[in-house]
Amino acid sequence: MMVPVTQVLAFGAWLVAQSMATASGPTISIFLKPPGTIPPGGSTTICCSCKCDNGHFVLFRVGRRVDIQPRLRGGTAEFSISKATQGDAGGYNCHYVAGDTVLARSETVEVLVTEFRLPEPVLSVWPGHDVEAGEDVVFRCTITHPEAGCYLYLEGWLTELKFLSNGADYKLSGVHKGSEGRYSCQCRVAKGASFEWSAVSKPLDLMVRGDTLDLMVRDYTWTNVVRLALGAGVLLLLGLIVAEAVCAAPPRLPEPEGPAPSLYVELPLTGTSMGALGLPAPGSTPGGGGPGRQEGGSPPSVCPCPPVPHREQRPTPGEVGGAE
Repeated sequence: MMVPVTQVLAFGAWLVAQSMATASGPTISIFLKPPGTIPPGGSTTICCSCKCDNGHFVLFRVGRRVDIQPRLRGGTAEFSISKATQGDAGGYNCHYVAGDTVLARSETVEVLVTEFRLPEPVLSVWPGHDVEAGEDVVFRCTITHPEAGCYLYLEGWLTELKFLSNGADYKLSGVHKGSEGRYSCQCRVAKGASFEWSAVSKPLDLMVRGDTLDLMVRDYTWTNVVRLALGAGVLLLLGLIVAEAVCAAPPRLPEPEGPAPSLYVELPLTGTSMGALGLPAPGSTPGGGGPGRQEGGSPPSVCPCPPVPHREQRPTPGEVGGAE
């Protein structure tokens, strides 16, 4: 049984609408500024960013709402934590709410509060802070402790950019505008079941010149590519179904030329045929002694239909010969 084409088209339109509705849902990005572990008494800022309207941000820690009023900067809400204690450590996330409805939730960012026992590392960049688009950039984080490992941070990211061994290089190949930002590093060393941490290095700001075309290219993220492929697949499927329905339709017969034939046939009425229909034969009257009355019987019934106009019966050739 073939599904009607209109229903298939309606289903495809619904799929596209659902995809667009899902794609247009708000998302929240969350990060620490500055990134990294903080010492007791230190401070950090939890930043929540969203392209949203008609709502406000609410900060949660381990599932409980935190009573901190944010400072708004465009579409970003900044929740500041000062004079931090161990009670401020834990996982934080942001909700974007309108009334009693939660429109979006962010991922979870971890705030770590611990004493700093290692010296501050030094972050360096080669060939420099200001480079041309397409160049390769190398970062190196060094610390005097030989067994330490270091995290490379980029402000605005949820997690660290890379974990490096002490003095190892991290190479960014073919930098573009998306590579710009404030970089820093922080080191740690294992001490039993825990870690000893260093302070965060002084930040470095990387600037990239040129690369206007890359701003447009990077709009085609993997998510957008998947959505475009899904839409193309739905359109292709609908086209195949429509083509199959057209090919499976029965061919139409050609219309006959000229006027349609009449179904009216004119038949001669004889006395015998009129008698069979219960009508008086020509030349007789109801109740008379003509051919329409049987001897010793009752007169034939009269048809209730409108009277048939009398037509003169022409003699057949046999009857003409007998008369002579």
